[in-house]
Amino acid sequence: MTSQGLKSATIDASGRRVAKITDRAIDALHLPRLSGEAIEAAMADDEVSEDDLNECDDSYYKSGEDIAGQLFAFIKKNKDAIKL
Repeated sequence: MTSQGLKSATIDASGRRVAKITDRAIDALHLPRLSGEAIEAAMADDEVSEDDLNECDDSYYKSGEDIAGQLFAFIKKNKDAIKL
């Protein structure tokens, strides 16, 4: 999935505020492509800004929304279209 695809899915599942948080997290990781391997490699890299990721965490938890529940419901609903 591309970062644009993830953004579109996030907007569909939980709204624009969460999509902005997702964009900030992806930007903080400086991903060459959006994949599990790329995320793991970025997280192991010392150049990833922990402060930026912590700000994303704070925004996520302060949103007051059931983001995880909304995303889980979206995944269940669209599981056949999601390829990992």
